[in-house]
Amino acid sequence: MVKIIFARHGQSEANLAGILAGRRGANPLTATGRQQARDAAGLLPSGVALWRVSDIARCAETADLLMSAYAEKHGSAAPTAAVMEEFSEVDYGDWSGRRLEELRTLPAWDRVQNNPQDMVFPGGEAQHDAWLRTRRGVRLVLSELSVLESGATAVVVTHGDIIKMAVADALGMPLQHFQRTAAAPGSLTTVDYSGRVPVLTAMSVSSEGQTGQARTLGGGA
Repeated sequence: MVKIIFARHGQSEANLAGILAGRRGANPLTATGRQQARDAAGLLPSGVALWRVSDIARCAETADLLMSAYAEKHGSAAPTAAVMEEFSEVDYGDWSGRRLEELRTLPAWDRVQNNPQDMVFPGGEAQHDAWLRTRRGVRLVLSELSVLESGATAVVVTHGDIIKMAVADALGMPLQHFQRTAAAPGSLTTVDYSGRVPVLTAMSVSSEGQTGQARTLGGGA
């Protein structure tokens, strides 16, 4: 069983404030977010073969806490995570640092939600480009897993929209429909890639039972 477990970073200060952080500025985890990262270790299987992480600081902070708690649980040395820019946050450009309630009033918000394949964030990235690099990142991780023992599992610590894009791709959904899923901060989402087609086996699972928010960016606060 070849699996990728996508871990969303824990609650950040921007999540708590209802701000779209994107790639800009310091955005550390809250106390809740740090606890979410530690608690997620208890939901992971033993013998994780690969750890990969976004290049954004809140994901690195989450990965460090998650891996430390994982090592403590299994009585092993703490693993290390290799950075993969393919799993970086969407570059929201000029939308970064703005409140979500304000962004929802913009004419382009409908495009983000219903026609993301046509959305280019002003001063930032096209959602289609983020989709393509996410797919590339998944395939790189699967290639690494393929040379390991049967049943290898990878953990990828990344962002809500990136997880949603990976899930949509696994389910054969076009980018247009990726907003039909949501991933909560500190949650785990698992895709089994061992069969003829990928199978989503868990979505937005967290120890506290928090769920992602619909019709937002990044899977909700």
